[in-house]
Amino acid sequence: MSVIGEEEEPVRKVEYVGNVKTKEIHHLMNSLYACQIWQMKEDDKVLFYTLEEAKKALEEDGYNGCRHCLSEYHKD
Repeated sequence: MSVIGEEEEPVRKVEYVGNVKTKEIHHLMNSLYACQIWQMKEDDKVLFYTLEEAKKALEEDGYNGCRHCLSEYHKD
């Protein structure tokens, strides 16, 4: 329900998804079949709306970028 004069919050789109078990982050717009995102359990997913949020997890929470879809942040 909209009220005249009230601003609606913009819809935020999930751009990245992390796996809490493997500590790997995937870029949804660049993902490949090899990323196997479809195999992730819902309880193991953490959602990131921006690259800045994903980069914070990479730097502070020990996540790694996927070698297939986020290779610029992948560490061996």
